[in-house]
Amino acid sequence: LGDRIVAVRADGLDKTRDFAPDCITILGMGGELIVSILDKADWVRKEGITLVLQPMTHPEILAKYLAEEGFDVIGEKIVRDGTRDDRIYRIICAKFDGKRRALTEAEALVGKINLASGDDVARAYIERIIRVFSVRIAGKARSGDGAEKEKRLVDELKSYLERNF
Repeated sequence: LGDRIVAVRADGLDKTRDFAPDCITILGMGGELIVSILDKADWVRKEGITLVLQPMTHPEILAKYLAEEGFDVIGEKIVRDGTRDDRIYRIICAKFDGKRRALTEAEALVGKINLASGDDVARAYIERIIRVFSVRIAGKARSGDGAEKEKRLVDELKSYLERNF
């Protein structure tokens, strides 16, 4: 494919601006690292560039960054990888429009589109998050901590389950 592909060795998106890509995919990295890559490449903040992002960890950090920096999530999906321990991943498709947005904790963790989807895999993802946070709440209760933030998140997620799934 050498006649159709130009390979560039770079740190993140450094050295790629001149290629004027209209679609950028960043997959299989942590949400914090994806944020760092995007933050260093100010040129991605222009209309016409589509970002396809798949954070392996901390999707909430990436989602909050996108919302605060003026990226509109135009699509997202929760997918299941049946080949690797039945892992569930979140994929986010976003475009820059310059409008800053606010997200609730549930929206940051799962995504507004996913929370309203009624999709079986999204439901499994939400239920998994509820289980994880319920364990945290129980642990904090044993140590005398009220875990109010975690309780609010679990209540919000349960509310979405009742309304949309």
